[in-house]
Amino acid sequence: MKTTTVFTPFCLFCAALAICCLPAICAADDVFEECKSRNIERVLRLLKSEDEIDSYAISDTVGVYTCKIDGLNFIIHNQKKKIILRAYFPGEDISLRKVNRWNKEKNTRVFIDSDNDLALAAEILVQGGITEERLFLSIAAFANSVGSCKEFFSE
Repeated sequence: MKTTTVFTPFCLFCAALAICCLPAICAADDVFEECKSRNIERVLRLLKSEDEIDSYAISDTVGVYTCKIDGLNFIIHNQKKKIILRAYFPGEDISLRKVNRWNKEKNTRVFIDSDNDLALAAEILVQGGITEERLFLSIAAFANSVGSCKEFFSE
């Protein structure tokens, strides 16, 4: 028995639409080895729309962004080949035992900065390649760590 495939106009329309939209869909999944401001800003808009962060602001300093989650601020510094994430907690009573416990158990690192304030830190390496999806997940995870860190060191 011989079968014949019939392409309806709707099928042809859908195929044409998929071909036209493919570059836009793939662009977000493209691997980039140098992070541009448009990559960060696209991810920040998405983080805000999905309530992963409350707000963000673009600094006058090129490549620096300030984000807010649950009243806490953190900074994103895009250095193109790596992205530095930092949050500072001034005035926290800090025990080195707790700092060591956090660093042993968590994926982010804390340290006491030169002003004796607690600092939460992470880096995202872009060199070698990263997608916007991975960038989104990494920044979202850090944003979640900001609240967890505040709780952990407030106990």
